[in-house]
Amino acid sequence: MIVYPSKSFQIELPDNIQEDEDGFVSSYWINGSSLLLQFSSFVRTEGLQIGARERLRQYTNSNPAKWCGVKEPLCLNGNVDQAAAEHQDNQAFWLHAFLVWPHLAVHSTISGPFAEVKAQHTWARQALKTLSLVIH
Repeated sequence: MIVYPSKSFQIELPDNIQEDEDGFVSSYWINGSSLLLQFSSFVRTEGLQIGARERLRQYTNSNPAKWCGVKEPLCLNGNVDQAAAEHQDNQAFWLHAFLVWPHLAVHSTISGPFAEVKAQHTWARQALKTLSLVIH
């Protein structure tokens, strides 16, 4: 099914997805699964957009952890500037991705057990691959 975490982009998720939105962050999970997928976004109406690598650098510098860069593209949209990194804390393994277009910046996280977050074919990873802009 197609889901709209914001008015500016959409993703494809399984039909049995659960959703929570607090106004800033959209969260998705499947009951019985340990994975959590979250999105926040910012629409730029003027000025220059900050690139994905710079956004990731700022985020990782402000969050002390042992970060490891992710080289493979997470979103298959060829027009997106993207950068990602992952780390482990005492609660979960985290994958943070910044997906940036000239007018939109999306921060996505996948969290859960190490093996599930790293697996390439989970519902959460597949959702990131399907992220696309909504044209108004």
